[in-house]
Amino acid sequence: MNRLEEELYNKISTDKCVFDFIQESSLDGLWYWDLEEPEDEWMSPKFWTTLGYDPTSKQHKSSEWQDIINKEDLKAALDNFNRHIEDPSFPYDQIVRYQHSLGHTVWIRCRGLILRDDNNKPIRMIGAHTDVTQLKLNEQKAINALQARDKFFARMSHEIRTPLFGMLGVTESLLAEPSNLNIKSDLTTILSCGEQLQRILNDILTLAKIDAGKLALSIETVSLSNVLEHISFLFSKPAEAKKLNFEVNSQSCENLFVDTDKVRLIQILGNLVSNSIKYTDVG
Repeated sequence: MNRLEEELYNKISTDKCVFDFIQESSLDGLWYWDLEEPEDEWMSPKFWTTLGYDPTSKQHKSSEWQDIINKEDLKAALDNFNRHIEDPSFPYDQIVRYQHSLGHTVWIRCRGLILRDDNNKPIRMIGAHTDVTQLKLNEQKAINALQARDKFFARMSHEIRTPLFGMLGVTESLLAEPSNLNIKSDLTTILSCGEQLQRILNDILTLAKIDAGKLALSIETVSLSNVLEHISFLFSKPAEAKKLNFEVNSQSCENLFVDTDKVRLIQILGNLVSNSIKYTDVG
């Protein structure tokens, strides 16, 4: 034991002012329970002020806190208490709910340690209460935010993609019909812009799935030449608009196939080409 640690230990044992200072300035509420007389339990002023009660009005009885703790949490705490008695290595540590004097819920982290006599009989229990209400509220806010995000992406997936697919389908149908070159050029631009929007939307949804751990790959045998032709179709117009030289040699891999997720492969290549066009001014 460190010299100063030993000195402080002796001070606490002999000088009540030192003990009072420690328990009054602590952020935790302290408690000390007589397991031989289970109704008797000392609880520090901080224990009660955290819950909105006047400490001077309390009689230091275990029934006082048992009357205001959530009944389900009380059962869980007593179960953990029994396990801690049977196995001292099992930690008595849980978060429980108390009813504040004003009626709202206070979340408390309750930790304790059983003290035994020379015959290994449990005779006392010492513990601490820490108010973790703000932590639980922040946790719930985070959960609510994630749920709201999931709902947003679910709506985006359906309500935005559905009309987008309809627009792309009609544009492709019009392109397949005889028409003058100007109209065909405009339709091609519409189709290219629509597919670019579709890629952005897919990227957003993919990131959301990755973040939620719900991204599933669909592996199939894919023709690399078909993938490159698709990339060429998607980005020819944007490259042309910036007067960039954009060429894709799909014939070089005409007989090459790979087992992969076609959508993700196009997504990756599309992002690479899109960034290249975006950040290239001359080339």
